[in-house]
Amino acid sequence: MKSLKGHFSSYKYFFIFIVCAATHLPGLFNPILDYHGWAQTLRASIARNYAQTDMNFFHPQVDYQGHNPNPAATQFPLYSYLVALLYKIFGVHDCWGRVVSLFFASFSAVALYFLAGRLLAESAAFGAALIYCFIPVRIYFMRAFMPESMAISALLAGFYCVLRWTEQKKFFPYGWASALLLALACLLKLPYTFLLVVPVWVICQKEKTAILKNLDVWLWISIIGLSMSAWYYYTTLGIPTLLNSQGIVHGELNLWVELRDLEFWSQIFLSRFPELLTTYAGLLFFLFGLGAAVNLNNGYLAVWLCATVVYTLASGHYSRVHQYASVPFAPVNACIIAQGAQVYWQKWSGRKWARVLFYFLLLSIPIHAALRIKHWYRLDEKWVLRAALQAAKISTPQDLFYINSSNQPFHLYHLKRKGWVRPIESMSDLDLRLLPQVARFYLTPNYADWNAHQVYFKEHFKLLVEDPDFLIYDLRPAPKN
Repeated sequence: MKSLKGHFSSYKYFFIFIVCAATHLPGLFNPILDYHGWAQTLRASIARNYAQTDMNFFHPQVDYQGHNPNPAATQFPLYSYLVALLYKIFGVHDCWGRVVSLFFASFSAVALYFLAGRLLAESAAFGAALIYCFIPVRIYFMRAFMPESMAISALLAGFYCVLRWTEQKKFFPYGWASALLLALACLLKLPYTFLLVVPVWVICQKEKTAILKNLDVWLWISIIGLSMSAWYYYTTLGIPTLLNSQGIVHGELNLWVELRDLEFWSQIFLSRFPELLTTYAGLLFFLFGLGAAVNLNNGYLAVWLCATVVYTLASGHYSRVHQYASVPFAPVNACIIAQGAQVYWQKWSGRKWARVLFYFLLLSIPIHAALRIKHWYRLDEKWVLRAALQAAKISTPQDLFYINSSNQPFHLYHLKRKGWVRPIESMSDLDLRLLPQVARFYLTPNYADWNAHQVYFKEHFKLLVEDPDFLIYDLRPAPKN
């Protein structure tokens, strides 16, 4: 691997950090009504509940389990906890979650610069860090109220520390730090466990047959394994945060079902990959760099890319439905794109037309990113803000709401109330009769199909708020005439 000596200077760190931070400024102060608002409000609700209770890290709570005092079974809630600390200082506002995301996203760009500096020439490493800043899926989801930015930062810093550990044979601090960072990445995002193939490959390359006798390696494995086992065992004692009767393996990963579906392959590799994970111009450079990446530095980039592909395939339905599951492609793709740009420049920079095309292609990467994801920042379902004002007028924070929706965290978070969430289509007659026993108010979007249920609710409950977009009923039995 390459030496860092003479490669880096502080102004480059600062420049990369500022460029990355600038990509996350759009919508920084908006309410969580933009793309994937349901996933963002899940983390935001945990942060707000921390701030409004005793800040017990091991007692995360969500809004959609009523007043259940038990902790929620979540992935490691460090991200939400840090946001809650800011809430304690500055007050509860959605922007603080995005500020935490912005910081870790920008740090991850600098971490990639360090890591790429050991894999590529210095100019390509610098280019990789800047290209990474403009990968479309990274721009949005590493600015959202989600732990992706923290997880990717820990992953890249962990990869870097593994290289330093195996080169210098110093378990402290590098091996120790890598184990803690990689454990944190997997605790924040459990599917990232598949990406541990990369550091394991590096360790095997260095240690070869002596790996089984190396106590440092066993300590490294133990730190990661025990950390993950301890937390995820603890979560089995809590209440589920998302309803999934099939469980995570059958419901989310569901590997065999997805791999048999050609649409899954098309969606990931023919649509998402060029549009969100490289950009079209970036894809051209990616193809130039792919051949070089196979042999560069013993194939580190090739192994990293293959591990990311395996992670995506093994994540199955999770990868298919959630674009943010593809964020781990951003750093490795950026490195390969930068390597491809270097190959292009070395071959054709002597021709004027080729130089013009080169700069045009580079400039088109941030333009593509801005145009491709601009609609993700659009604020949808703004009626929930009006509903929150009505909820504040007719209820107290202790009153439970029942929401007609399949989106568990979203509506209750904006209402600033606790309660239950379930689409009415899945409820039996018995479920409807029991509503007054579990909640005080019922909120439903005023969609066309609601007419089929309106007669029952009009007969049994009092309509308190009638808005063109939503209705709120008092679930206390309507008085008999």
